[in-house]
Amino acid sequence: MWTHRIPADSSASDLVNLALTSDYAWKDVAAELLKRPPDTAAAGILIHTFQEGRAPAWLTAFLLGCLRDRSGYTVVRDILWSTPGYSGESYAGVAMARIAGAAARDDLLDAMQNAPTRGSREGAAYGLGELADDSLAPLLLEAARAGRIRSDNAATNIASSSSVEPLLREWLATDDSFKQAVALYAAFSLSATSTRLRNVELARAVNRALKTGVGPVSPDIKKMLAERIAPLL
Repeated sequence: MWTHRIPADSSASDLVNLALTSDYAWKDVAAELLKRPPDTAAAGILIHTFQEGRAPAWLTAFLLGCLRDRSGYTVVRDILWSTPGYSGESYAGVAMARIAGAAARDDLLDAMQNAPTRGSREGAAYGLGELADDSLAPLLLEAARAGRIRSDNAATNIASSSSVEPLLREWLATDDSFKQAVALYAAFSLSATSTRLRNVELARAVNRALKTGVGPVSPDIKKMLAERIAPLL
């Protein structure tokens, strides 16, 4: 348990230093930092360590997102565009959203459309998904249609929208096979936990789509999705 690993009076700076010096503490540190208010001093330690080349980009982006201090925003935005690998760009997009909230929207949209690598573009899409903004779903869809991000990436982040079920039902009812496929992948993402896909009408719409064979969706995904929605039918 967390309380057995770190003293209760540990500061945010203590936690960051622990994550930087231990190979296994970063998840526990992240969970604790997310419970606390933003901390400029801890963010400064992390940024300095990263700039000296002593912290990997992925860990820096991840922890700055957990710290949520505004001083980290430019750093994670630069990490997003640099495509450092090891999921650094994905953590960076989410960190931008956590640090700046809706104010990160334009930067994330710009990166999704214009970043030179798919890793950076999809990292930005993860950041947009973190915003859980229903108005972003059509933009994610069109980015996937244009080949800027993959369909499954778009679907995962569309599924993060706060009230996506009516939109997915609408997309499943269209004659647009690409839109149908993304909707099915988004429903699959929703169905990954028992608490997310509870909408009977959406389950019925998915069932109809599966039976008619719409959308270029893999047989394995279709099979698992059919199994997951079965209790709602």
